[in-house]
Amino acid sequence: MVAAIINLNMNISSKNLLLLCSLLGIALSIFVGCFFYEKETRAIEMDFQNDVEDKVAVLESEMRINMEVLYALKGLFESSEDVSASEFSNISKQILLRHPDIQALLWTPKVKHKNRRVYEKHKTFEAPGYEITERIEQGQMSTAGERPLYYPIDFIEPLSRNERALGFDLGSQRALMQTLQKSKDFDQVLSTGLINLVHTPQAVFLTFIPIYQGTPVTIEKRQQQLQGFISGVFIIEKLFERAMQRTNAADINFKLLDISDKQEVLLLRSYEQEFKESYQAPFSYQKSIETFSGRQWAVYAQPSSDYISERRSMVPVTSSLLGIILVLSSTIYTLALIARNKLVEQTVSERTDALNAAKKELEVLTRTDALTKIANRRYFDQRLDLEWKRAVREKSTLSVIMIDIDYFKLFNDRYGHPEGDFCLIEVAAMLQKSFSRSSDFVARYGGEEFVAILPQTENAAEVAERCRKNIESLRIEHKSSKVSNYVSVSLGAASLCPTGQCRMVDLVNRADRALYQAKESGRNKFFVLTD
Repeated sequence: MVAAIINLNMNISSKNLLLLCSLLGIALSIFVGCFFYEKETRAIEMDFQNDVEDKVAVLESEMRINMEVLYALKGLFESSEDVSASEFSNISKQILLRHPDIQALLWTPKVKHKNRRVYEKHKTFEAPGYEITERIEQGQMSTAGERPLYYPIDFIEPLSRNERALGFDLGSQRALMQTLQKSKDFDQVLSTGLINLVHTPQAVFLTFIPIYQGTPVTIEKRQQQLQGFISGVFIIEKLFERAMQRTNAADINFKLLDISDKQEVLLLRSYEQEFKESYQAPFSYQKSIETFSGRQWAVYAQPSSDYISERRSMVPVTSSLLGIILVLSSTIYTLALIARNKLVEQTVSERTDALNAAKKELEVLTRTDALTKIANRRYFDQRLDLEWKRAVREKSTLSVIMIDIDYFKLFNDRYGHPEGDFCLIEVAAMLQKSFSRSSDFVARYGGEEFVAILPQTENAAEVAERCRKNIESLRIEHKSSKVSNYVSVSLGAASLCPTGQCRMVDLVNRADRALYQAKESGRNKFFVLTD
């Protein structure tokens, strides 16, 4: 009887212990499953952020490239006092062919009211019935009312399907006028917010580049010497979709936001799959896009259910089930899963390193002129600021040489733009060879103009003459030149020992004035500006 009671107690105790171990095993299995679920969720979130940043990097690249090409048109207007419609059309067609994201290219001159009638009469020879117009409330076009200044669309490419836009006064719309005014006063490349134009039913944004006579440095001078604006029309949807298609990750829901004015304005919504209002993404990510043309955009992204499900594994569920079935084997399996997660983290780390390397390569590309493969204007500004500060610290002399190809427009007119591009490439390569020190720096300043920075150089005359002779030694035929049968250059040099009383722009302006003197004195020579 006693033995039976003892055996019964032992059986009860064993069952209780077995139940307790089972409950502990189940609890441990559930805990392990939840732990790996969270780890996997964080890994998916990290992958998601990398995918979004990859797409944003491509979008930034697309935007930079499209903005840079507008400077080709700027060079056309700066190198010629009277650009014809055919010249504008030829260059614009080449640009639009290579950059389908650009909807249209415009030239908008400044027209004073006292010159309006003369301007409209002159334009009727090219476009019968041309007049300066504005859009009334009903969306119809009407003759523009009287204003002190007008900014009518003079040239537009492609002209087909855009005839209604000819003569449209961009200054008649308040939002456009504010952007034009700011761009003109501060000599900045600026873009508008989301707008609707007369010649396209889609929402677009415009980017303006002001064109001046000379190089005015004050607001008053810029207002007086403004000739007009080069404009690019971009359809946001095309620009965004093209950038998204260049990356592999799919099933991500995007919103493109304009946060320039301290409030979020929805520009575009893109869904990789049918959006379900009931679906709540476990995480989201907002990435600001590099500020361009005065606008600040951001991409807000959420993963779709397919994105997460494709990256979910059976690891959490399997670990829980195996833990419930075999508690003892859970420890071994846990170690294997930890190793797997380390491999996942290593893979993520490798992808991050690859992305960082790609970003560095992209930074190099943004500093390089696409045609000549030397530094571009943007990198020149950065390098000049660096060398200027170094010269202030070291109290050393800094020199700048401005270089301009003589009669380059005549070269293009005679031999064509492809030969002109080849000429620019050859000149850029020879200029790089002409500067022997590693600290010397040469960049394409714009069009046919180049610029060089010479740290710790008091007299740049010897270097300037060497550059001139080296370019002439290329023996590139230029029968339209008025100074030589071969391509030649004019150079202007200036030197300063920077102090707190002078500005960096003063050095560039002095070099530019020296270049002007070299041109005025006959070209194919250099001039050093001295006080």
